[in-house]
Amino acid sequence: MRRILMCLFVLISVIAFGQLDTLHFSNPSFEEWTGVKKRKRQYYFNHTMYYCVFPSHPSPYKTTGNREPFLQPADGENYLVLTVSDDHFWQSFSQTTTGVLKKGKCYSFTAALAYTKNLRLWNSITKTYSIQKDPEPILLRVYLGNKFCDMKQLVGFTQLISNQKWKDFQFHFEPDDDYSTVTFEVYYQAATINHYNGNILIDFLSPIGQTNCDNVNYFDQALKDRFVNAKKMRQFELDEQRKINNERTNTAFTILKEKIAELTTTGLFLENSKDINPESNELINNIIELLKTNKGVGVDFGIKKVESRSLRKWRIDYLNDTFILSGVERHQFDADKIGQYLAVDWDFETDFMSIHVYKTQ
Repeated sequence: MRRILMCLFVLISVIAFGQLDTLHFSNPSFEEWTGVKKRKRQYYFNHTMYYCVFPSHPSPYKTTGNREPFLQPADGENYLVLTVSDDHFWQSFSQTTTGVLKKGKCYSFTAALAYTKNLRLWNSITKTYSIQKDPEPILLRVYLGNKFCDMKQLVGFTQLISNQKWKDFQFHFEPDDDYSTVTFEVYYQAATINHYNGNILIDFLSPIGQTNCDNVNYFDQALKDRFVNAKKMRQFELDEQRKINNERTNTAFTILKEKIAELTTTGLFLENSKDINPESNELINNIIELLKTNKGVGVDFGIKKVESRSLRKWRIDYLNDTFILSGVERHQFDADKIGQYLAVDWDFETDFMSIHVYKTQ
């Protein structure tokens, strides 16, 4: 029904303003996409949508009406949940358009937005859900650019979104250059100096139709200055967060190398036996916990050939099962396989294996 109404809206616009170009978002209702996770890369979705996040932070997530927050989609089967948090982190994503948003022309589109007081968030570190405590309304900003996460021109922002049912919000704008991507960013109340937990649900990005420029809300200079300052603050916060992430990764990398060095001294496997050295149990647990809480570091084990093929296979299986089943992500760990297709400079050597410690970002 919504698609029929939007088609009628576009048809009426064409009749009113002549033969006007209509563009579309690449994935307007957040339906099918495929996530491909690769080392040193973030998540890409069908090459037309991108989540603008640090690797160590959670991404916006797609959900349906069958699980929290239990709001049925405004269109299709899915919608997107974006959040801000009290630890100075906020989310954004970009989508491509089916054509170029041209300088000097005016456009408009709508987005269905809502807010929820009931939201469980997945913690990628603890592998558990937790309730978002006392969420407050937040706002949505819209930017134009020419690549993912490119925020060249601010073209719109909403009021604080507090409606708990879907409501369409309209954006009218005139590009100051030719652009091909649109970035959506959630943020705290502009006037606040405190960071808090909040969320916005977003669905059904309508077709982008040309419109009469009389409808465009041009920002006055005071408002532009306000957002220039906000963008500078945002960049400062991003730089600070990146600095914190790098320092955290460097510290974790140093500790991981120390733990691996200690493991090579203690010895992981017992000679000619399908068993491990009991003295290494605590070290293995420490290494696993370090990897689970620091996504920026990883370790690879190259198991050396021995006379017994079954013994070598047992050692490989033991390491893979122990690390992966304990919750270590695949891009942070491998046993044996990595050395078969990458020229790895092994950092540590024992009688039974070689070990390489690396940073994933």
